[in-house]
Amino acid sequence: MISEAYLPVIAVAFRYDFGQYIEVHNNSPNTLYLDGRVLGISLPWTAGTATNSCDDLARWLEDPEGIWTHFFWAFPGSGTTYPLLPGRSAVVATDAIDHRVIHSDLLDLSGADFEFIGAENSDVDNPAVPNMAEFPGFSNFGDEVVGHGLFWGDEIEVFLAEPFDVDSLVRDYLPVQSPLHVRIPRDKILDVLTSGSTPERRIGLRPYCPNFVHPSFDGRFAELVDNSTAHSLARLALGGGLFMLQRTKVSAVDFAHAVPTPGKAP
Repeated sequence: MISEAYLPVIAVAFRYDFGQYIEVHNNSPNTLYLDGRVLGISLPWTAGTATNSCDDLARWLEDPEGIWTHFFWAFPGSGTTYPLLPGRSAVVATDAIDHRVIHSDLLDLSGADFEFIGAENSDVDNPAVPNMAEFPGFSNFGDEVVGHGLFWGDEIEVFLAEPFDVDSLVRDYLPVQSPLHVRIPRDKILDVLTSGSTPERRIGLRPYCPNFVHPSFDGRFAELVDNSTAHSLARLALGGGLFMLQRTKVSAVDFAHAVPTPGKAP
């Protein structure tokens, strides 16, 4: 499952989004293998657009058959290369570096388990940290502009999925932009986290659509994203000392603000 999302955005000489990470967690009593499992982002038009309302987009945003996406990456490995022990977590950093050299409030992520990789010659690459595997045509998020791989702004829509054959996926051109999108089938979806901005940051803006994905994947998005360096979006613990985390499949219930703890159970 997805256990934590740390989404700081700070202003230095420019907007700096690259000190972010996503954490995945083994909530089972068995050793699991990350190899080939997929992290991706669902549709970003969570408040509609100037030309397409939430009703227009509901066909894709709330598709019960799966999650539509244009951007996704796979964990590397050949099947049993990257075990995740019961109760353990793995950190996927945008950039696996010590971000404190950019701003003292950021974190040292040089010990992350994995990192996203952007365009050649425009992204830092920590040779000690495995890169997430790319899918040609579907993993170039931001490469043309900043080249750092995956990061988030005011909302987050992220899913974790079992391996799949890209060529077998249903495809469609959505009405709001030209790139081809694919649908990850519902039987491949393992977990979803969706969250909009905190309510005070939405004042005066277009209201969010009722759902970021179909309610069978996530019953209600949280409203927690504020790009703070002081806390992350963290899944609540069940307690009892077993490192078991809560999963009701409702992000608004399962996640709360917490001090970032990359790689550690709550």
